[in-house]
Amino acid sequence: SMQTIRRLHTMSAWPSQSSRLFPPKRVRGRSAGDLDSLMVPFLGLRLLLRVLTDDLSAADSRHSGSLNLSGGIAVVLILTASVLLFRRQRGLPATILAMLWLFVWTAVAVHTNSASTGTLREGVREASIVALAVIVCNARGAVNVPVAARLVQFVGFAPAIVAIYQLATHTGMDVAGNLRSNGTFAQPNSAVMFFAVAATASMWLYLDHGRRRSDALLVALFAVASLSTFSIDGLGTLFAMMVAFGLLHPGPWRERLVPVAVGALTVAVFFATPLGSQRVASESTSLTAAERGAQTSSLSWRLHKWKTLIPEWEDSPLIGRGLG
Repeated sequence: SMQTIRRLHTMSAWPSQSSRLFPPKRVRGRSAGDLDSLMVPFLGLRLLLRVLTDDLSAADSRHSGSLNLSGGIAVVLILTASVLLFRRQRGLPATILAMLWLFVWTAVAVHTNSASTGTLREGVREASIVALAVIVCNARGAVNVPVAARLVQFVGFAPAIVAIYQLATHTGMDVAGNLRSNGTFAQPNSAVMFFAVAATASMWLYLDHGRRRSDALLVALFAVASLSTFSIDGLGTLFAMMVAFGLLHPGPWRERLVPVAVGALTVAVFFATPLGSQRVASESTSLTAAERGAQTSSLSWRLHKWKTLIPEWEDSPLIGRGLG
């Protein structure tokens, strides 16, 4: 009997076939953690590729009428989010509500304007935004706020360099007779909005995460890139974001005034440049130009569109005209 006990003890010391084929939950959890860590480079590369190809999605691009690379990236994000949502089901009710909302307004657009490429593109674009939120929600904390800020820096670095190069070489986009930098984005206005977010995120990383010199340099880089677009709306947004961040940031006033000073300096340089002062002067005539239907600037274009669309919204105040 003692020999039998020794044999049983020896056999129990070796892992069974089932334990070798099906590792314990701790190992499986670690593998899931490794998978979650891959979400950061996955998102970084996809978003970088999306930003670098944004200009291909412009209305005047020869690729705009087809499923271009940007549309393909959006589809990849949607499929990735679908797989994660099916396996982990985090944020499922909110995702269902968001997609139902998109479906309803896409159906409204098809009913009012018939099915068009613009409606399809807008639906895919907004669905990819929901997909990005689903991926982050199901990444189990791998994409936290500091990581997201680093991703914004990573994605925005190359477009900012291109925008500054366009400013130095006068090779930007011709908007109403003015050369304005757009980086790799479709328009200067869309570029400056991204640069403003990147500048504010870099300022937060500098003040709250180690005071790294690289973060301070990136604040300057994105501020100059924002200035190179000569977008009044975008620079106003950058100034508002920096002031709000400075006033709401905890700490001594000397530290809180740093983002306010960066925003104010950027706007002051804009007013000091010939194109900046010329743009401010030209915007005073935007309302008159919009009344005539002329589109002398982006502001007059918006005012003219509002003047055209408001009567259509009055005809259908509840459901509007849908996406697109």
